[in-house]
Amino acid sequence: VALRDRVYSPISKSGQCRWRLLLHAEKSDGVHTAFSIFLEVPDAATLPQGWTRHAEFKLAVHNQKPSRRVTRPYASHLFSALEPNLG
Repeated sequence: VALRDRVYSPISKSGQCRWRLLLHAEKSDGVHTAFSIFLEVPDAATLPQGWTRHAEFKLAVHNQKPSRRVTRPYASHLFSALEPNLG
């Protein structure tokens, strides 16, 4: 299965807020060499003008070969139409 440049998780809901994860593959000479993971507001373009959502979160990735875990430090972000994701 070929890895696309962007892969989205199913949308989940926490309280009244909808969220999803975005996995963005990075390429060098056409070969996927790394990836980034983002927390994202999936419906940002359809929300009322001036909306914001504050979230506190931590993202972790488990690398199975070799076995190790990569964790981003705790994050706090005010999501908005201009900044609908953080990763």
